[in-house]
Amino acid sequence: MALDTSKCANRNGVISNKDVPSVTRDNSKISLAPQTEEETPTTALDIYTELNKYVVGQHEAKKALCVAAANHLKRIAMKDPTVKKSNVMLVGPTGCGKTHLVSSLAKILDVPFASVSANSMTAAGYVGGNVEDCLRSLIFNASNMKKANTERKSSLQTQAAYHITKAEHGIVMIDEVDKIRKKGGSGGRDIGGESVQQGLLTMIEGTVMNVNINGSGSTDQSNIVSIDTSNILFVFSGAFPDIQDIVKNRLTSEGVSVFEMDEDEIYANVKETDLEAFGMIPEFIGRIPILSHIRSLSKEEFEKILIEPKDAIFSQFRKLFAADGATLNVTKELIGYIAQKAKEKKRGARGLRTVLEDLLADAQFISNSFAGNNLSFYMTLFDDGAPGTIVKAPKDIAEEIRAVIASGDYGNFSIEIADI
Repeated sequence: MALDTSKCANRNGVISNKDVPSVTRDNSKISLAPQTEEETPTTALDIYTELNKYVVGQHEAKKALCVAAANHLKRIAMKDPTVKKSNVMLVGPTGCGKTHLVSSLAKILDVPFASVSANSMTAAGYVGGNVEDCLRSLIFNASNMKKANTERKSSLQTQAAYHITKAEHGIVMIDEVDKIRKKGGSGGRDIGGESVQQGLLTMIEGTVMNVNINGSGSTDQSNIVSIDTSNILFVFSGAFPDIQDIVKNRLTSEGVSVFEMDEDEIYANVKETDLEAFGMIPEFIGRIPILSHIRSLSKEEFEKILIEPKDAIFSQFRKLFAADGATLNVTKELIGYIAQKAKEKKRGARGLRTVLEDLLADAQFISNSFAGNNLSFYMTLFDDGAPGTIVKAPKDIAEEIRAVIASGDYGNFSIEIADI
């Protein structure tokens, strides 16, 4: 699927090679469109439409989350305790945007969000993160911390200082849930596996929990707050690295050929029984009725992630340059180069920022050092195929920039003087 940038060059700074200096039009007037305030969506379709503005691909997971989110809002409005929650499990390779997907959902719904790793969780009474840590983070994120930190005279005042009601309608994401799998064999209590799963059961189903704001290991009992988890949506995620063999063995026993299945197809076939075979206890899986998978990203999706979402990575860098009074543009050819390099790193979408930071290091140095001079930067591929950046500068500033560049190793960085 080709990347279509023909209609959005001025909006997100994507240009063609012919637009790289010398350029006659005034690129310094390119500005970022202001964000407009929108109503919070409530239907699955409306939530899905908004989510598409932030997240590229992953349509199956997005639809599953949108249904869960719509039901989450309905349950809050209904106030009917007989309607149970639809917590979610996302299974898929690392670096495919699971956290970004869920945090974007929380932003769209305008509810508090907390993301914690299950990797550090231990059973109650042991050194390490406690299962209530995720609720503590949710309360912090829902609250005015300045006010809360100044009102610590009594438990009642502390309760009032935090936005507990707001937190009770939030979303908690527990990542790396595969790290709390049940350990095989004997030899003592499984404090980082089955015991943690057991400790999570009541919380994710819905109960009133007392949370010590000072931390699970604190002996100070004056800062304990009560929070009802009945309307908190819990989303779990993990790569489950060993589950592929489990799925393959099950499918083979069912007479399905697995020899030509790729990683995404294997993950797409994960069932609750596979999670149990992996080491997740049945009681835990039973409280997470929605199971969806995240697939690995293609090069074309990397390209889209770079420039298309509302919070696109390249747009974030453009804002940083705009803060210096400069503009940043990139050629379509270099977008493909960046996407390929990020895919080769096998770090998912996180690799895009790493590649961009590396390519823009010199440009950011110049932009900030000569802020306010209407500089225009162009990221492109040179004739030899190497990436580089050209800066278009007023004549009186260009000589100063040349002197700075000559004093250090700037590789393919070059200067184009504006004809002004």
